[in-house]
Amino acid sequence: MKKKFADVLFCFLCMAILIIPMALLNVKPDQTSAIDNKRLTEWESFSFQNNFRNGFQNYLNDRIGFREEAIDAYTVLNDKLFHVLVHPLYMYGQNGNIYYKESSYIAGFQRINNNEAFMDSMISFLEKTKDYLDKKDIGFVYFLAPDKKTIYPEYFPKTVHVSNNKSWTELMEEKLSKTEVDFVVPVEELKKAKEENVIYNVKYDTTHWNELGAFVGHKLLDQRLQKYLSNVSPLSEEDYDLTYEHRDSLDISKFRIDENVPKYVLKEERAEDGGTLLVNEMVLNTNTFYEHFVNPQADNDEVALFFLDSYFGPYSKFYKERYKEVYFLHRNNYQALQYYINLIQPDVVIFETAERSMLEEMQQFYYFEGYRYVPPFDQKREYEEGDREVSLSFDSMAGAGVSGKLLEVYDDGLNMMTIQGSLYVPESPGDYHVYVKVGNTYYETSYEYLMLQETSSTSKQFQFAIQKRFLHGEEIEFFAVDNANGKLYKNLVRLEIKGAQEENE
Repeated sequence: MKKKFADVLFCFLCMAILIIPMALLNVKPDQTSAIDNKRLTEWESFSFQNNFRNGFQNYLNDRIGFREEAIDAYTVLNDKLFHVLVHPLYMYGQNGNIYYKESSYIAGFQRINNNEAFMDSMISFLEKTKDYLDKKDIGFVYFLAPDKKTIYPEYFPKTVHVSNNKSWTELMEEKLSKTEVDFVVPVEELKKAKEENVIYNVKYDTTHWNELGAFVGHKLLDQRLQKYLSNVSPLSEEDYDLTYEHRDSLDISKFRIDENVPKYVLKEERAEDGGTLLVNEMVLNTNTFYEHFVNPQADNDEVALFFLDSYFGPYSKFYKERYKEVYFLHRNNYQALQYYINLIQPDVVIFETAERSMLEEMQQFYYFEGYRYVPPFDQKREYEEGDREVSLSFDSMAGAGVSGKLLEVYDDGLNMMTIQGSLYVPESPGDYHVYVKVGNTYYETSYEYLMLQETSSTSKQFQFAIQKRFLHGEEIEFFAVDNANGKLYKNLVRLEIKGAQEENE
């Protein structure tokens, strides 16, 4: 009788182990897993016609009940019993150090995935960016943020073979040195700094430097920016309190650790958060890391614009108190870079990329080859008067309206005025571009992301976006230039501005 009861109980437990996790299946859409930082497979992502078995298996594996608890228990047991880090994102190195274990990251350590064609196309983009910004009298600096494996190679797993090739950072620095681009690749400076401090955490946030390492990098960048903006006070440790915060799990995982990490805290914060002023009105591919700070108490009028990824994401605190304005935009917005230059009117632009991102993500999704900048209007060039029937029309407008010869800027709560329109040219539009003059300032209105969308053979799309506080002067003029033939089509549209803000506001 006892044996029969034991058999029934065993069968019941087995059935419960099979049924309960299935009954607790997570069927909610748009779910993520904190333990391994992944988006769970969606039901709609597979079908009977397209590899159903594998898709259904991935769905069950991602969403079955107690998934995270099972992964957590399995990971902890392997760590405690065998000192093996069983985790989809991380691996153990030497002396307790944890490293990212994505295949491209490891290949980068081995120096076997140096995609020089991609490097060359990216550097060409940086050269074009510098040339464009030089014409606008805007400073430009490129910053390459090195991986932990590059600064602490001695703790990487000893079983990983390293070739005799040059590293990604060495090749990039070598290639950049042959250009006029101002750049910072702080490998040697960070290796020197690690002699005094731990600048990439042993365990926590293995894919980035810690705040001690970040301060070294940003101080180097700040020193480079001084040649463009000498009236901005230097970055100084005296403006911050250095504290340490305890972490009991990895940055983007529930894997348990016990580590104190450094944190710089501003002693005094005066800058105002302007993050909502433009974000809902501007063209934005992604608003990740987006920040905008305005500091009325700054002792200068300088504006800094950053294109960045997660290495720079948390560090507006190193800039917002020293500049009049600071904008942080994710580098994914690079195809609209020229749009942001005209909208924000910065004094300096910083383009930052992480080594890890260039080894994988950017090679998949970034297309620098053939990137185009519309040339700024050349006020010194002698143009012939245009002789074709060129016309311009407004297709849509936000923040303002046109009545006859009057542009009325609305007091409607919007902080931008945006005008979208078309330039019509007989036969083919060729190398024509629309420009706008407001007061004494000239703006381009065609950008890479617009030109990629063009399909018409008889018109060119343009977009003019301006912050209302920059609408100074009495008139706004839209005109076009045939760059190939050096011809100017003046006064296609000329309007008197009503409601423009005073220039001292």
